Amino acid sequence: MEKQYNSHYKKLEIPTFISSVPDYMISKLTESEAFMVKSISMIEQQSKWLIENILEQNRIAIEIDERISKIEEFKNNLLSKWSVFAGIAILIVPAIFSETVKSIISHIWK
Repeated sequence: MEKQYNSHYKKLEIPTFISSVPDYMISKLTESEAFMVKSISMIEQQSKWLIENILEQNRIAIEIDERISKIEEFKNNLLSKWSVFAGIAILIVPAIFSETVKSIISHIWK
């Protein structure tokens, strides 16, 4: 079973394109001319739909890029701060443990 995720974006569905030219406007044309006029009408609709969806996909890509940039910036800030803490810990922890170990050993030998 496929896992479902909540998406911020709608799934792209291709509509059915039909001619928007009224029949009375093409009734006096030949069959091939009427076909061409109807086809051009559908192509215009398809072009408009494609341009709108390309622009929407571009907007979505930019939004996702901004989100990723924010996450990367957060990650880099977090890692740089933790690396400072880790460096300090690497320097301090051995000193603390060596003094603790020395005091334990000296206490045991007394």
